[in-house]
Amino acid sequence: MYLKKRVIALLGLTLLLTACAPKVESSKPVPMKSIEEIPPQEEFVKYPLGKMQEVRDAIEGIPVEDCETHYVELLEAFLEEEEYELFAFEIEEDNLSLILGQNLKPRLNLTFRIDLRKSVQRDIDDVENAKELAFRIMDEMGRDTFFTLKAAEVVVSTYDMNGYIIDTSHMSRGSAELRALEQPEVEYSAQTVAFNFKNKQSAFFLKKFGAIQETKELYVEYYVDDRYLGRGDVIRSNIDNLTNINDEITEYLLSEDAIAQYAQENGLEVLTISFWNGSLAINGREEPCLTFQSKIIAEFL
Repeated sequence: MYLKKRVIALLGLTLLLTACAPKVESSKPVPMKSIEEIPPQEEFVKYPLGKMQEVRDAIEGIPVEDCETHYVELLEAFLEEEEYELFAFEIEEDNLSLILGQNLKPRLNLTFRIDLRKSVQRDIDDVENAKELAFRIMDEMGRDTFFTLKAAEVVVSTYDMNGYIIDTSHMSRGSAELRALEQPEVEYSAQTVAFNFKNKQSAFFLKKFGAIQETKELYVEYYVDDRYLGRGDVIRSNIDNLTNINDEITEYLLSEDAIAQYAQENGLEVLTISFWNGSLAINGREEPCLTFQSKIIAEFL
């Protein structure tokens, strides 16, 4: 069995939690350092709303990569009496995406990917049984407090003994708009600049924003509304015009002090602007997006 760990930059069960949290970082409880510090679900649900909020804030200090062992042990214990074994597990962390249409990032920003391999020969009911097992796993993980407070999606893939796929089941968890993440003030100010581009071009909605430290990159992604692209023969010319829109956004962003401060504090050297719409998956592009990059010059910083 191998265990694959990867934490990258890229809704269900709902608790009775407080409404939208403040979007700019304020005074917080001491961050938790380990998933073992989190109260069990049966205890957490009895907390008053104020104490629930304290836990929600405190768990943001837990490194996601340090949670792997906890979930591997949980899953292996659950699978002891099953015909499947765990052979891959990863948690993907999305620190870039915004809540749709809002200048807020969701607290629910983790995707749990679970790969299972069947330990006995296949039979005719494998697909149905694999789906049923996947949803039992999701239900079991839903009893875990950290999972409940952070998981946006679960993907369970099952394979036979020879490595052929049997089934892939997804669960997305709702009500993300009620769980807005508190952001550092410098990040939120820079994000607000990018979000407000819609006041200049109303068909462009900020979809993702943030620093990718591995590439020293400021990543900014906009959803392009269908009304901009149009229909029929005008689509291609409007797609071509996104080059001009990119130039406009680049000039706009790099003229703002909030962007300069955020780039400087994070040591960012590259500005990436990406446009997303299903109609952009043409001309051999596999993904429905068009991406531009430019250097963040030293004079800017």
